[in-house]
Formats: sequence, C-alpha cells, structure tokens
Amino acid sequence: MKTQLITEAELAKWLNISKSTLHKLREKELPYRMIGTCIRYSTTEIEAWLAEKSVNTTEHKEDESSEAKTESPSAPSTQSNQS
Repeated sequence: MKTQLITEAELAKWLNISKSTLHKLREKELPYRMIGTCIRYSTTEIEAWLAEKSVNTTEHKEDESSEAKTESPSAPSTQSNQS
C-alpha cells in the first residue's frame, strides 16, 4: 500500500475516536508528522502502530487464566483438630 498522509479529522473518523483522544494518544505514542504547522498521519505508520497494539484474545484469556492460577490462595486444610 502506498503511504498516504491524512489529517487529524480523517484519522479520527477512520479509527472512530474523538479528536481529543487522538491528542492524548499523540502525546504518548501515536506516530505523526509535522509539516509546517500542520499535523499529518502516515497511513502505513498508523497501520503498523495498530498491529503492534492489537491483542490476541485467545492468548489474552490464557495469560489471565495462568495468572489466576498462580495468584489464587491455597485451599484450606481438610484436617480437623479433634482431641
């Protein structure tokens, strides 16, 4: 795919998020380019960023399951103290 530079409004529409969310993401990690005073986003860089941020739900569930097993408290003892 040929690299295309898009505006903030176009990216917000493409990702279905608000411009204020784009501002927050840009401050943290979202790749962008300044051309004079204009902000533009490379479609190729955004697609790579999205791929990096994607979560495999099957792996995510397995990770949560293994964490729950290691973090669960020990079962209470079944021994009774009869005298």
